[in-house]
Amino acid sequence: MRLAILIHPFGRFGGAERLAILHALGLRKAGVEVTLYTDTTLMHRDWLSMLGSKVQVRNLPYGLRGRNIIRELGTFDRLLIHHHVEPLMARRIIGRYADKTYWYTGEVLRAVWEDKITGEDYRQFSPTVFRTASHFYGKRSWIALWGPMYNLTVSMLRVLDVATVRRFKGIIANSEYMADLVKRIYRYPGPMFVAYPAPSLPASMFKPDYGNGDYILAVGALLPNKNHHDLLEAMSLLEEPPLLRIVGEGQERRKLQSQARKQGVETEFDPLVTGEELCRLYEGSLFVVVPSLSEPFGMTAVEAALAGKTSVVTELGGTKEFVLDQKTGLVVNPRHTKNFASAMETLLDDRDLRKSMGQRAREIL
Repeated sequence: MRLAILIHPFGRFGGAERLAILHALGLRKAGVEVTLYTDTTLMHRDWLSMLGSKVQVRNLPYGLRGRNIIRELGTFDRLLIHHHVEPLMARRIIGRYADKTYWYTGEVLRAVWEDKITGEDYRQFSPTVFRTASHFYGKRSWIALWGPMYNLTVSMLRVLDVATVRRFKGIIANSEYMADLVKRIYRYPGPMFVAYPAPSLPASMFKPDYGNGDYILAVGALLPNKNHHDLLEAMSLLEEPPLLRIVGEGQERRKLQSQARKQGVETEFDPLVTGEELCRLYEGSLFVVVPSLSEPFGMTAVEAALAGKTSVVTELGGTKEFVLDQKTGLVVNPRHTKNFASAMETLLDDRDLRKSMGQRAREIL
């Protein structure tokens, strides 16, 4: 079978893009002939190099460009839109190939549905929205996102997005939460499947260290929806807060550094680490925190479990589907910083609890 995997990085290279590459490699290993269509200028070179000669990589244009690419997609047996493709291109693809196009999703088109997920205005929530629009449609596209034009643009994109999604041959969601969200937003009438993603770090790289550690660890892009601000607020409420290490990069870094200084929370930022270094960071932690305002799956908690670590995770999303409250971790509403702090204090005060939860977390993977 010949399969095309299509993904546009929306502003940055992150978990969705890494997973698309891993899926391409895994399917190729299983005997499927895979071609990855993407914007190579926004993909991480080291990750793309993993594909080598095993998976062909082709450029996927935006908007109304790429007529030849659209025709080329007709030669494949199946098309898999992986997470997100720019709306106009997605509509053109589904317009011609609805009978063989599937969607693997870890998020809806948040630029137009954010208020339905978190109640936030996406322009304030995502610092990359204007840059992404300019990359898609040119420098003047910011006009469509400015002032009263924004609501009109969002309304039009919602109509386009719903019309596209409802014609997919089938949808694969990365969690039950995500499947329910897709059903609620799109009223999708076709078959829906749930397939939890595998971690990008193999279990063989970890050496579990149950119960011990020197710091609290958070892993994720420094963007508003990852909610590091409430994490720092909760850390400041601890009686004797340990070191907080945050792995990730993004536009919120300076604000977070300033907040950490003002609130007296000793914080180290690790913007770029290798897979090996990340494994060691997990192993050296007391426990891991996932404070996101919406986390469709939450790979960080899975990787923490591979290192034998328990997690304090958000109840807002799919993470609570595999982090079992009071058994393999603690589930909290991260907006309620006092409860968030109380959960962290519980784990800080009880090494045996951290050990037993970390052991159970690894056992159930």
